[in-house]
Amino acid sequence: MANSIIFSTTVDMTDTLRQMAAQGRELSGDDIAALSPHRRDNVLRFGDYDTATLHIPPGPYDSALRLPADGL
Repeated sequence: MANSIIFSTTVDMTDTLRQMAAQGRELSGDDIAALSPHRRDNVLRFGDYDTATLHIPPGPYDSALRLPADGL
């Protein structure tokens, strides 16, 4: 379960970075390196996770984060 949550968080973070880049925001390598999908503080051990949609398979995942070369 923990690995699934971390992967889901990674996907969400990547989507957010893509949106920020598309909006023209500058993303530095140092900023991205400081991000972590693994929460270490205030962790809800059993969480408040929505299980109502678990039967719906996720769409395909594109793992590439395409940023402008001058953005890093």
